[in-house]
Amino acid sequence: MYPVTLSSARYTGYRTRQKNSSPWPNREDKPELKPITNRYLYESDFFSTLQELGKLILPRSGSESPVLTRQGFLQPAEAEAFAVWQASGTGNADRSLFGESMSDGHIVLHNEHVLGLCDGLARRADDDLKNTFGVQIRRVVEAKAVTMPVGASGNLHTDHAVRQYDDDGWPVKWPSTTDRPMLTLLFFLSDSVDEVTGDHQCVGGNIEFPYIVDQGYETLLLEPRRLELVAFPDHPVYSYRIHEIYENQSRFVVAWAEVGE
Repeated sequence: MYPVTLSSARYTGYRTRQKNSSPWPNREDKPELKPITNRYLYESDFFSTLQELGKLILPRSGSESPVLTRQGFLQPAEAEAFAVWQASGTGNADRSLFGESMSDGHIVLHNEHVLGLCDGLARRADDDLKNTFGVQIRRVVEAKAVTMPVGASGNLHTDHAVRQYDDDGWPVKWPSTTDRPMLTLLFFLSDSVDEVTGDHQCVGGNIEFPYIVDQGYETLLLEPRRLELVAFPDHPVYSYRIHEIYENQSRFVVAWAEVGE
């Protein structure tokens, strides 16, 4: 998976129906932006007005991408084990995972086996995480296996932070609900493609980070690949949405890890 924009020739078909345009069509009105990597910036103007933001973990100096991606990170047998649990319904169904960020139709399962496997996977990625973000895994505190069928999507959200508003409806606080800095880890069990031609594929399900933009003011957009790991800080700057599923279903496992320097 690599950061891409809709100018790429690969982004046709359904992507034209969920256009990933700049948050600031009139560039004269764009807010203050600060670098997050060599190629990407974030909307510092907006976040400077909010109180009680948790610690923002930034990629190390010289990084190109704001997120860590590792294609082929999962072994096929590991992906199949997750898929078996999802297909069998092993574990407890839970719609509270993402709260209002989840549209109807998601199936979320969690059990201790999933948590244990994710903890091992996270530790396998420890060197990559340290090289990218300068932090190490302390422990994985929660893990869920998620299936998104046709019509499902993930609204803009931060996994462990809740926006608070003033009487006029303007956000004034965005406090974390955890005591320690966290990373979100996504392990993908299906590919996002333009057209389904085989197993483990879906149309839709791209991951978008609206507060992070490239030099052309296009928001960061990632296309999931089966067996891939994607990791990023669990922080409001990294708020993300999951695009609607148009064909087949998207499967992934999400885990949250406490980290320390």
